[in-house]
Amino acid sequence: AAEAAIRAHAATVGAPITAVGEHVHHRDEDGRLTIVGGERTIVATPALRGPHQADNAAVAAAVAWHVGDRRGEDWSDAIATGIGSARWPGRLEHFSQAVCARIPSDVSLWLDCAHNEDAAVALARALAGVKIDRLLFGTMGDKGWHAMLTALGPVAHRYYCEPLPDLAGRIQVGLLGILEEGDIQIRGFPLRLRLDVLAVFSANPEDYTNRGNIIT
Repeated sequence: AAEAAIRAHAATVGAPITAVGEHVHHRDEDGRLTIVGGERTIVATPALRGPHQADNAAVAAAVAWHVGDRRGEDWSDAIATGIGSARWPGRLEHFSQAVCARIPSDVSLWLDCAHNEDAAVALARALAGVKIDRLLFGTMGDKGWHAMLTALGPVAHRYYCEPLPDLAGRIQVGLLGILEEGDIQIRGFPLRLRLDVLAVFSANPEDYTNRGNIIT
């Protein structure tokens, strides 16, 4: 539906369309991505993980080639460098003790901010060859969480769902203090807690206030 809308609008304004699969093609061989557009070819090792990133890289290459052509420049080398060095936090990002000292040496964490069913399907494809011991999934209640969990089902042996209630502001601040600093205060006396817990959470920008209301 989105592609049809784009093509219809392009026809209305008289804009040409360059489409991956029609004008730009790519193939992946042992982690090396080859992108062909007309008479130009680039070969790069994508820094971003997941089979779906090959399509994204091909789209980026097509756009960069188009802009470079309008300036009379060939940006092929820069495109290959960019594909090989791109970094997108939260997109199948890998964490280990080398990144965070609090992570045990025998533990690897993968973080991905898949936000809809299509993204969950792409994530499941990307994790097909990764050994998953535990899958932690969290989303807002108004998202299509059922379809997302259905897509992620093949990579999880089992999962347990529990809705989280809205928390009062003081409870949120206290919880964050425990997670971030490892301590609480009881009647003004600090109490240190040795927690072997790594917590990852997020919130929408509108949820942030000057009263510490972060978790919703």
